[in-house]
Amino acid sequence: LMGPGFRTYDQRTQHLVLDATARFERTGRIAIGVILFDGWYALEKDPWVHKFEAKPYVDRPKLLLEIRLEHADGSTSSIVSDDHWRWSFGPISRSWICESDWDLRKSIPGWDRPGFDARGWHPVTRAAPPDGRLVVQKEMPTRVVETLRPARLQAGERPGAWIYEFDHEFTGFISFLASG
Repeated sequence: LMGPGFRTYDQRTQHLVLDATARFERTGRIAIGVILFDGWYALEKDPWVHKFEAKPYVDRPKLLLEIRLEHADGSTSSIVSDDHWRWSFGPISRSWICESDWDLRKSIPGWDRPGFDARGWHPVTRAAPPDGRLVVQKEMPTRVVETLRPARLQAGERPGAWIYEFDHEFTGFISFLASG
């Protein structure tokens, strides 16, 4: 799931409202893991000519999260992002609308599972919100609608690097098996 889409964040910032009931139906401990991508908001360098990186809203990715829980007895509670959360860099070094860099050697096994030891991670810091008015995203979030296979696979310029070509633009995740 990816979202929200492109906006001029100094005027209007969209947020997603999702039903996460299925994630909480089992009993026992759970973990909440979030991956923040650069996207349009944290654009470092626009390879096109639009100069998005010069926009007044460009900043580091931020998270404002609230999960409202409705319990069987009718009571409610919330899980919120606050200064008790921790963060770490992972395998994604850059990501935005048309390219991303992943280094799977930097993957952190179990980071999104209950019981993970995050003592070596950094404490989060409170960040100023974007200037724009916070509104609910009206469009459906990006979701899986099709599974594609690459049209071509070729060796990259660096040893061990590979280029997967799909012949058309899409939004999504790449899944593959590797050994070594």
